[in-house]
Amino acid sequence: MTEHEGGPPFPTRPAHDHRAAEKVIKAVLIVAAVVGVPLLLFMAYFIGVFALAG
Repeated sequence: MTEHEGGPPFPTRPAHDHRAAEKVIKAVLIVAAVVGVPLLLFMAYFIGVFALAG
């Protein structure tokens, strides 16, 4: 269907394209967990060290 026939002036995407977004979200969550946990442990260690030294 063209724009002249009453269709949209741009191509529409099928509804099942949400799988790509789900993959990106999962990848971001994995990276956040891999980086975030060691970072939290590192911060907790230094907070403890400074608390004991203070």
